[in-house]
Amino acid sequence: MDKQKLEDALLNGMKKIDSMQGVVELEKIASSVPKWLSDHFQMEHSNPSPSSINRCRSQQFYYAKGVELENEPPISWKRRAAIGIMAEAYWYAVFNLSGYRLLFPSIYKCGVNMLAHPDALLVEGLIPVEFKDKTGFQYKKLIEGAKLAEFDSGEYSQLQLYMYVTNTSESIYLAAPADPQMLQTTMRQKKQYGNEYNLPPFYLEVVNRNDKYIEYLLNRADILTEDLKSDSVPPREYLGLAVDKGGHKVFPCYYCPFIERCQKDQGVPRW
Repeated sequence: MDKQKLEDALLNGMKKIDSMQGVVELEKIASSVPKWLSDHFQMEHSNPSPSSINRCRSQQFYYAKGVELENEPPISWKRRAAIGIMAEAYWYAVFNLSGYRLLFPSIYKCGVNMLAHPDALLVEGLIPVEFKDKTGFQYKKLIEGAKLAEFDSGEYSQLQLYMYVTNTSESIYLAAPADPQMLQTTMRQKKQYGNEYNLPPFYLEVVNRNDKYIEYLLNRADILTEDLKSDSVPPREYLGLAVDKGGHKVFPCYYCPFIERCQKDQGVPRW
């Protein structure tokens, strides 16, 4: 995959999106979106799921068993997630306008209980494509050189499993900032960028297949599947504390919607 050639083509496709050709492309895509969204949500709610396979075993167990959430995710998170999903139709149109046509994928069986549903497949080679909407902090990290494997193991795992089910050797990861104008303004205030800095409209990475890591993920999926055959909570994989002695948030447990239940079932660790 020629990354530079693809980037140049996508920039050209973005310029065409508000043309009549772009409108026609969006109309073609619109009729397929409802089924695509339905398939996507089905994948998200399989247990385990490619998008959450690296999360704590206890947390995944509580989700799968239907334990009531102790706190709902912030509305702003839900809004971003919904807008990110809807924006994927835009990227379908951009890819098609660029000459890199995409297919709406099928749902793939991935292990015993897991379902896999890539965001898209490149027609040429059936290469999986993943679109992500990122916060300013996350996007800044990516464009400053952080590779996906180091930066976000969850999204890297998704792509590895998608390459496994499609039997491909590479995949495409495309991320865009949720609020590009605000991020650009913020970065222009920093000396290293200056007030003429133009934020890249997207981050593109070609991710190669890693068979050893895929084997690890499939073995982990088997463990998570076995966890659900029992009513006993599997061991948590993180500390189990929401805040430290100084009152600082402890990642990721502070954000877990089952932290109180986890502490009740498995105890509260002491510093």
